[in-house]
Amino acid sequence: MEVKIEQSWKQALQSEFDKPYFAELVRFLHAEKAAGKTVILVTGGSTGWVDYGLTHLRVHTFHNGRYQRTRRK
Repeated sequence: MEVKIEQSWKQALQSEFDKPYFAELVRFLHAEKAAGKTVILVTGGSTGWVDYGLTHLRVHTFHNGRYQRTRRK
């Protein structure tokens, strides 16, 4: 299935785009839109991730737990 996103994302995700569930999801969204329901799709420009390649990706992880102390005897 043809998906309009940046080329490096497309290459990384193409195997998912070719699976039956993705085609079914696209059919469902088109049917919802045809029925007059609001469907919001990310098409680039507004959120940005589809416009930038994987080389521009940065991942930040945060840990909200407490640090464990170890006692020495």
